[in-house]
Amino acid sequence: MQRGRLLARTLVRSTLARYTNGAVDPASLRFQKNQYGKPEVLWPALTTNGKSWKPPPLSFNLSHTTSLLACAVALDSAIGVDVEEKERLLKHNLMTFARKKLSLSEAEWLEDISDVSQQRRRFMQLWTLKEAYVKAVGKGISGVPFREFSFRLTNSPEAREFLTYALELPADSQAKLISLDLAKSVAEREKAASCWKFVQFEPSPAHIAALCVEDKLQDSDEAAVPFRVRAWKTIPFCSDHSLHNRAVGLGVSSGCQLHYI
Repeated sequence: MQRGRLLARTLVRSTLARYTNGAVDPASLRFQKNQYGKPEVLWPALTTNGKSWKPPPLSFNLSHTTSLLACAVALDSAIGVDVEEKERLLKHNLMTFARKKLSLSEAEWLEDISDVSQQRRRFMQLWTLKEAYVKAVGKGISGVPFREFSFRLTNSPEAREFLTYALELPADSQAKLISLDLAKSVAEREKAASCWKFVQFEPSPAHIAALCVEDKLQDSDEAAVPFRVRAWKTIPFCSDHSLHNRAVGLGVSSGCQLHYI
């Protein structure tokens, strides 16, 4: 566990420092947690040529399994990420767990899937999306209970087209269009569902990941800017490899215009 924490800190520091064009030593970065426990970076006070250095408006989020660490970074937008092992062990029967943790509509959708392997796969898709959304909002499960919002995953040629463009490789044959529905209790206190965009993919054959990014232009008059999703396999301070030869797109929000590099 201690080794995992050390790797996570190293990954976050090295990743965030890249966005400073060498102005910040990764080892100098410090972090704090907000009132809900979400980590935030404390940028050091620096001066460049006699002027105060202005840190980039970055937000980040971490997720990990026993075999993979994920660090997601966004510019001037809230972000959440979740990664899970596809064969993650559950202490309880899957549907018993789903009825207890997921929304009613999600549990009913899963219950209608007769193939056990497909049912498990769809459960993992829902779970990672829900985790990513809650982490992007930044208030934890107690602030946004899982049963008070729902995801709908529907087959769509539009999803495959977006993902093929975004990931520069064929999307999964059953790629889904991702839609978020908020219960009234959540909608009254949180940003509208349309203010969040989602991308879901398999970073490796053994893992599934979901990203949730705030779309600040949703309610503005400014022209929409395509999302750019860059996915890398990183060994801090050693090597970086693009995942475009490995990642498989599973789902995307309606209306997203993504570009994968």
